Amino acid sequence: MTIVREKSSKIDNRRIFDLELRNLNSNTVRTNAVEVVAAVNGHPLDRQVLVWESEELKSKGSLKGRMIVTGYQNKMLSLVIGYQGKSIKMVVKGGRD
Repeated sequence: MTIVREKSSKIDNRRIFDLELRNLNSNTVRTNAVEVVAAVNGHPLDRQVLVWESEELKSKGSLKGRMIVTGYQNKMLSLVIGYQGKSIKMVVKGGRD
């Protein structure tokens, strides 16, 4: 998964992440099988939403989505990606404008 762009709004106290997910396997992956959670200090955030542009990720293809997190404007976040019982963590520094 790649963070294509991060936008922040001080007025709404939101951070918006444009994401891109790539499928290197030969099998199609349903988006509801992939879990992406924003967390601070290992605790999932209460106010977050994730939307993908399609219901499935085709073989050897890519899929774009957007995660919106409210609050935690200047905090370091972890984006935890889970699929088939495995997970990886991406750390995103806080304080970006």
